[in-house]
Amino acid sequence: MNCDVALCNGGGLRTDIPAGEITYTSLKNVMPFGNDICLVELTGRQIFDALEFGARYVGSAENGGFMHAAGLRYKIDSTIPSAVKTSPEKFWLSSPGPYRVSDVQVYDKEGAEWKPLDYEKVYAVAGATFFLQEKGDGFDMFEGAKKVMDSSIEDFMVCAEYAKKFKAGANGLPEISSQNSPLASYKNYLLNYEKPEGAGRIVIKK
Repeated sequence: MNCDVALCNGGGLRTDIPAGEITYTSLKNVMPFGNDICLVELTGRQIFDALEFGARYVGSAENGGFMHAAGLRYKIDSTIPSAVKTSPEKFWLSSPGPYRVSDVQVYDKEGAEWKPLDYEKVYAVAGATFFLQEKGDGFDMFEGAKKVMDSSIEDFMVCAEYAKKFKAGANGLPEISSQNSPLASYKNYLLNYEKPEGAGRIVIKK
């Protein structure tokens, strides 16, 4: 979709995949809800508000609205009490600060460098229609976001197509490794499939 950032709500991921073969069925078990993927335009401020909203329970409780991200990195200080304001229905209203989220940076593919999130800039953001268009998990800050593209393919199939783009291993099938990743050519990009904790794009202070 030629996006700047991709977002995924944690509640959309429901199980682990053991080491070994990855099948369509195993991916469907991870993403069982059948969410379609879309591309929208969001301001940097909307992206920041979404990260702050998603981080409001970090350190105290699980939250299906926690934001995983690609093309973006940020820090969360869970020692700062969340100042997020929500409606009785748990929809986002505002956050006057102080902010738990800081040092948000977006990867610039052309310059192969990380740049600070610009609140005024408009970014192309991909993710599930569930939260980007339907206010799922309470993401009301996306209200009115310009829709650029809808996909008729479910999220687990998008993941399957991504997996197919990895270089083949010894058995001739795509092998999920950092070296084989289609993103491996992105210089200075944080990528580490071998580390269970991830590549460090999200850093949490406890």
